[in-house]
Amino acid sequence: MKYRDLNVKKIVGKTVRAIRKLRGMTIEELAEKAEINEKFLGEIERGVKGCDYTILIQLAIALKVPVGQLLIEAQRFLERSKQEEE
Repeated sequence: MKYRDLNVKKIVGKTVRAIRKLRGMTIEELAEKAEINEKFLGEIERGVKGCDYTILIQLAIALKVPVGQLLIEAQRFLERSKQEEE
């Protein structure tokens, strides 16, 4: 598998969802704290839509994690996916 074949939007979305669930937050609670629309957050989590840096920062603040942590977790997922294919 090549990196370009992986859907980065889905990977970032799965990362946001996983951290949200670890925090015991509902989608509604996270959307409210991040000041974004619930539907949009659902689309981000499912990988239907991507988000810009501003939204990513808002999500990180609401989740109480450094914004870099969201990207590090997404990178780890990519690396695991790549290793599983080899």
